[in-house]
Amino acid sequence: MRESLHALMEGVPHGLSVETIGAEMARVEGVLSVHDLHVWTLSGSRTALSPTWSCAAWANGTGCSRDLQARLHAAFGIDHVTLQPESGVRPLVRH
Repeated sequence: MRESLHALMEGVPHGLSVETIGAEMARVEGVLSVHDLHVWTLSGSRTALSPTWSCAAWANGTGCSRDLQARLHAAFGIDHVTLQPESGVRPLVRH
C-alpha cells in the first residue's frame, strides 16, 4: 500500500535522488543550468523525468538534449524524458 501511495503521489522513485540526477545532468558538456527538475514513477519500474535546462550554445541545444537523454539512460535507466529548454542564460544550479 505504501508503494502504491508513493507512486500515486508522484514521489521520487526509491533509490533515486533529485540532487544526484541534477548534478549528473549539470555535468553534460554545454549545460548551463538545470532547474524545476521533477522525477516520478509512471508504473512499475518506469521512471519519468522533466526538467527545465539551458545550453551554452542555443544553436547546439539539440546536441545537448541528445547528450542529456543518453546520460539519463546510462546513469539512471530513465528513458521517459521531457526536456524543456530555455533560451535565457541562468547560472549553473546543481541539485
